[in-house]
Amino acid sequence: MKTDGKILSPDAACYRLLERVYGDEAYGSIELNRALFDVAPKDRAFVTGLFYGVLEKDVTLDYLLKQAADKNPKRPVRIVLKMGLYLLRYSEVPSYAAVDRMVALTQEIGKRELKGFVNAVLRRADTLALPDPQSDKTLYLSVRYSLPRWLVCRLLAEKGEAFIRAYYGERRETRPHVRVNRLKTGEADFYSRLTAYDKTETGCYADYAALKQLDQSWYAVQSLASTLTARFYAHGLAAGDRALDLCAAPGGKAVYLYELTGADITACDIHPHRIELIRSYAARMGARLDIRLNDAAVYRPELADRFKAVLCDVPCSGLGVASKKPDIYLKRTEADIAALAELQYKILTNAARYVTINGQLDYSTCTILAEENEAVAVRFLAEHPHFRILPIKGTDEDGYLRLYPHTAGTDGFFAVKFVRLK
Repeated sequence: MKTDGKILSPDAACYRLLERVYGDEAYGSIELNRALFDVAPKDRAFVTGLFYGVLEKDVTLDYLLKQAADKNPKRPVRIVLKMGLYLLRYSEVPSYAAVDRMVALTQEIGKRELKGFVNAVLRRADTLALPDPQSDKTLYLSVRYSLPRWLVCRLLAEKGEAFIRAYYGERRETRPHVRVNRLKTGEADFYSRLTAYDKTETGCYADYAALKQLDQSWYAVQSLASTLTARFYAHGLAAGDRALDLCAAPGGKAVYLYELTGADITACDIHPHRIELIRSYAARMGARLDIRLNDAAVYRPELADRFKAVLCDVPCSGLGVASKKPDIYLKRTEADIAALAELQYKILTNAARYVTINGQLDYSTCTILAEENEAVAVRFLAEHPHFRILPIKGTDEDGYLRLYPHTAGTDGFFAVKFVRLK
């Protein structure tokens, strides 16, 4: 990142990124990708780790800061303190070095008069303990796993404390997950050219450096949960069947479904720029899709009763993928959930009108809250008696596909397959 023709220090670069996320409500991954082009190569891993680390531990850092500071600092110094707290508690940077660096950063951002305050708060915070789980379990779990308190309350009510500890205590794979694009190459040839990898049910985890040595059309970077969900969609589809993906962007599931089944797939999205993402991705992968601009929540009579399968990978809170996009916790509030559930239900009921008799209707999210998942499915069945859940291999006894890090080694995903009876 450059200012007045100079490359900023890694600490200043990270500060500027966090300022945009906290202050301008920018999207973390987008801002980071832009900024890394102007960060010295040797500093990119550090900046990335510190940036995502602060966002991931935001709730915990807020708690520690509140305990350590006798006043609530304004945002610029608050960001510096959060960076320092993260370095002190979650990095290998020596404590004295972490404090010295943040004091220097305080001066660099024009807050020289607060250097002593930053020094004192960081030295005090370094020894603070987490809250007592016996006196306030909700607060403890919120701080321990850096989760919004409203989310902890919901999960305690829906799934219990053991689920929270297992789900958020599971170590996550940080390498990208990729699947082989069999439209362009064979699996044996792909793996013979990849120097190091760990295979999964649908692909492998590999380092970016190794992947960059290969033709990018030979593989797709797609999460394990996303590929498993696409395989779930593929059940019952064959070459020539017509399928409609109503919320397809950026195109990962639709392209993989085409590869798996050879179905005639129409991929839609409401935003023109996201349509271009689908088109570009499909072209690179060699997938022939019918790509259309369309609002999934608005009924299109010309699509009625035409598709063997209709896919609804609906807009959701994204709480199941927050480990990869930790700024989700900054942007989502509890009030958002009900509004999202209504939109999800509207899309699902609209999609049901496009399914042929004996056809399939797939509903999926990347969240773990019942209001966006099971509750939508239950409501749909109650109001659409000509549909029922179709259990397949891999689903739970109730027919739902639930993917979690501690059970499937994935992000948090949910899916259900309905079949139209008449």
